[in-house]
Amino acid sequence: MSYFHVEGFLFWLIVGEFFAMLLKALFHRVRRWALHVQYMTKLAGGSLAVDVEAKYWNDKIHDPMYRSIWRWYYGTIWNKKHPGGVTVQKVKRRRLIKIAALISAILLISIVLVSMFGLPNIVPAPVPPKTQLQIFGQNNLTLVTPNTGLGWVYDLNGTARADGNYSGGWGGLGMGIVRTDKSNADATVFLNVTSGTFFDAANNTTATYLYRVTYLVFDDAAQKATQYDIYASGGDTQFGYIFTVPAHGSLLLDAFFFFRAFNSTKYSRLVTMQPAFSGFDSMVGIDGGYNHVTYPCSMVALSTEMYPRPSSVVSARC
Repeated sequence: MSYFHVEGFLFWLIVGEFFAMLLKALFHRVRRWALHVQYMTKLAGGSLAVDVEAKYWNDKIHDPMYRSIWRWYYGTIWNKKHPGGVTVQKVKRRRLIKIAALISAILLISIVLVSMFGLPNIVPAPVPPKTQLQIFGQNNLTLVTPNTGLGWVYDLNGTARADGNYSGGWGGLGMGIVRTDKSNADATVFLNVTSGTFFDAANNTTATYLYRVTYLVFDDAAQKATQYDIYASGGDTQFGYIFTVPAHGSLLLDAFFFFRAFNSTKYSRLVTMQPAFSGFDSMVGIDGGYNHVTYPCSMVALSTEMYPRPSSVVSARC
């Protein structure tokens, strides 16, 4: 997708004017040289292929000591050709030519100034990108807190078991990353997807709740979807991906979260998601577990240790 750039137009306009002036100067110089050769050939009465005499008289013409003689010589020739004199005609005004010459002179002066002092800061500052996350649907997830300005909170189905025996599963979200700025350039946006961790007693190690995230990105023009898979790597808790969001548009995608088996007797945050350049209203939390004692039946502010942003709110169920 291409857009009109004022700074690029001005730059190429100046470059084009510069080369136009060069071609114009070269054309007139060649024309004057050709006329001079023709005139000197006529004076010499020869071909001017090797005309030393013509060169000699040309040098004499430009010699200050012979100016008065040549003025008399050419004056005599003029009087013989025009014995009755001539009528002076008023020169026609060429206003358009003068305006074009003035514009050319201004552009030429601008080129000189730019070459000496550099390009002035006439290019507007780039517009910072802004994004907003929109959720269109969910799979194997239950909406707990609708978005009231602080994002969404979902529960992973199947984790609210009193015995704490969650054997693993998946959840999905259909979403769109929408550009809300006025920039004409496409933006590279990182979709931050951070997994929580738990202690795996069977293996005596700390593991992430997620072991894989799959993104399906839809292309309306090509009518096809591209799949991207992010797998767990060591102790890394980041499962995000970088997407290109078009200017004045949006990027539609499905995200599928694959969870390990874990003890679900404790209610906790499993996944936190938010695209870059967005606000609180674009945060998504996926929770799971059985014991809701930590979060009573009310809206409470969670600690910044669990949630990167302060005053993030979750509503628990009784």
